[in-house]
Amino acid sequence: GLARAARATDIEEARVVIGELSLSTRRTARLVQQLLALGRLDPEAIGDLQFREHDLVMLAQDVGAAHADQALAKGIDLELLAASRPVFAHMISDLIAEALSNLIDNAIKYTPAEGTVTAHAEPLTGGGAIIRVSDSGIGVAPEYQHRIFERFFRVQQTRPRTGLPDATGAGLGLPIAVWIAKAHGGSLVLAHSDERGSVFELRLPPHRLQVG
Repeated sequence: GLARAARATDIEEARVVIGELSLSTRRTARLVQQLLALGRLDPEAIGDLQFREHDLVMLAQDVGAAHADQALAKGIDLELLAASRPVFAHMISDLIAEALSNLIDNAIKYTPAEGTVTAHAEPLTGGGAIIRVSDSGIGVAPEYQHRIFERFFRVQQTRPRTGLPDATGAGLGLPIAVWIAKAHGGSLVLAHSDERGSVFELRLPPHRLQVG
């Protein structure tokens, strides 16, 4: 990579090579982050962590901002839709941020250039909250939908859409997000998916439920 950049005959070629190196570095950093998160997923340790009321809207804004460059690089419109007031949920904010980050990262990867990724936080009737991550991506084929939450499973598929999806990764993001949701007594489901895109729903109860 660096040797190729050094051999570049003009500045534009060098910029392309450096851009490729930057993307590779981000992917490696993301994999390390996910492996570290996977190592922390100890069911007994979760009881020692502090659950507090946090605003999902502010959390989603922070996570979205962290993915702004990734979305911009593909020309993807990354939006946050939220209620006009805070949406509180009982959570470990760092873990929910990791789960949401994995959902947004996954959506951007499987959305062709010039598409849309949206995060929508809202309160649930009776308490608790939900955050939906929607995309205009390639969708998940029906034969894969029951497997996408398995560790190390990566969808291998293409769709006749404009632009190619960046479908790289280790297959850890969704399983980690599922574990985090369950650790909060909540759930993560693929609510909808077809050739027009996918919708994932992360639901959190009013208070942490006992996890067996």
